[in-house]
Amino acid sequence: MACRWTASEPGKAPLWHRLACTECRKAAAADARIRLAVECMKAQPLPVDRMEAMLRSLTLDAQSARTVAERAGISYKRLRQAALGFAALLVVAMAGRVHYCLEDPGIAVPAVHPPSPNAYYTFDAAAQRLTDGNEIEAALKQADPAKVPAADEKRITAADRAALVAANTPALDLLHTGFRQPYLAKPCRSFNTTFPELARFRNLARFCALASASAAEQGRWGEAMERSLDAVEMGRRLPKGATMIGYLVGLACESIGRLQAWNCVEHLTGAEATAALARLERLRTRFVPYRDVLTEEKWMAVAGLQELMRSRDWTGSAGQLVSSESQMPRGALALLSMRYPKREVMANLMRAYDEEIGRSGGDYMPSVSSYYPWEEDADRLGLDPITRMLMPVFSQASFKDSLNRADDALLRSALALRIHHLRHGEYPAGLFALGEMGCRTVLDPFASFSSSRELRYRKVGKGYLLYSVGPNSTDNQGMPITNQSSGSSPASKAAQMDSFGDLVAPTSVAVTPRP
Repeated sequence: MACRWTASEPGKAPLWHRLACTECRKAAAADARIRLAVECMKAQPLPVDRMEAMLRSLTLDAQSARTVAERAGISYKRLRQAALGFAALLVVAMAGRVHYCLEDPGIAVPAVHPPSPNAYYTFDAAAQRLTDGNEIEAALKQADPAKVPAADEKRITAADRAALVAANTPALDLLHTGFRQPYLAKPCRSFNTTFPELARFRNLARFCALASASAAEQGRWGEAMERSLDAVEMGRRLPKGATMIGYLVGLACESIGRLQAWNCVEHLTGAEATAALARLERLRTRFVPYRDVLTEEKWMAVAGLQELMRSRDWTGSAGQLVSSESQMPRGALALLSMRYPKREVMANLMRAYDEEIGRSGGDYMPSVSSYYPWEEDADRLGLDPITRMLMPVFSQASFKDSLNRADDALLRSALALRIHHLRHGEYPAGLFALGEMGCRTVLDPFASFSSSRELRYRKVGKGYLLYSVGPNSTDNQGMPITNQSSGSSPASKAAQMDSFGDLVAPTSVAVTPRP
């Protein structure tokens, strides 16, 4: 520029000079074109030849064009380097996330060391010696006079039942051999472990009940009581070292034997009743704490899930566990495993089990919603659906544990009352007298919040009324339970968690409850 103002006075010229000076007006137009070119280059980098042509059209020479192009190249290079650096950081972060999500939890699961010989396998050998289980079940069913066989069902007489029992005597002898051996359930440290023997154990318990019914039909009541207690003893031992399924089968076997034992109580002599009560008192020490079963269930779940996590197709296995997402495509399953890291899933599962184990040592709670809040609050299990899938509902199992203990206390009390009546010619005024008969304790597990923790008892004429307050933990004065959900009749003894009424001993006198 030839403007003398800018040559002598550096800086911006005054407004009046820029309006009057021809050189300054030309420079303003050139500056506007340069600014437009710079904005275009910022929007999209252009090749040097195109920039050179553009700048030439703006009256800039080739040397200036190359200078601008070099500066633009430097900016683009820096931008590319920044993008590559960000991409590298993103890859490292994703690799770290993948490593964290797929890292093995490494939980040390306690090893199990079964004894040798083990009564568990002796019981199974005895069960496998039995004849057709369906025949035993049908014979036991027809031994109950209250159950009328169907028109097309084969009639099984008392002689047939006696012959069936005699044919299976070797199985009974082997069962008694198992009673003299130490016992520990078969270890379970995988989801793939199967227990076909548990069905055979139930069949063996039915055979013991059938042997009891057959002996009762022949008037051998002491033997009948012993055979029924065989089923009770086997069922009492099954939960030791077992997971939940083995525990529930054990309770079922006890129930099968105890149901037949009730038919024998009022027919026993003093010596027979004393022997039966002494056996039940010895079996009281074999009650497996419910929390031990939950602990074994926890380690089974932890070991099984850890085995699953170590498989090559962990994402596919996770999708199969979560039934609602089992049909998801492979890519979605991979994202599922990225969302729920193995360590977090395992931590959620162990926390849920530990909370359940901690609650199991307390008293029975009639309110299911307050006793098992996590069943209604899914957030207590964490966010992952895998834990929700693996964490079973334990409220029914806890109820069955209390029900089993209540039934045991009722049977032992009824035997002690039978002994007292045979010795003194009358029933005692209260349960405090049962200690002299050999019955150590008659606590009612359902009476957690009652003023008295013992079973309810009172004399009624020449008989008595003996009962537990039942699942609602309320004394209904001996009114037999009903089932609210199924509408069972008041005579029903199939107690459920929502049952209303009391668990009345079958040997009790039928009375009209006081209002």
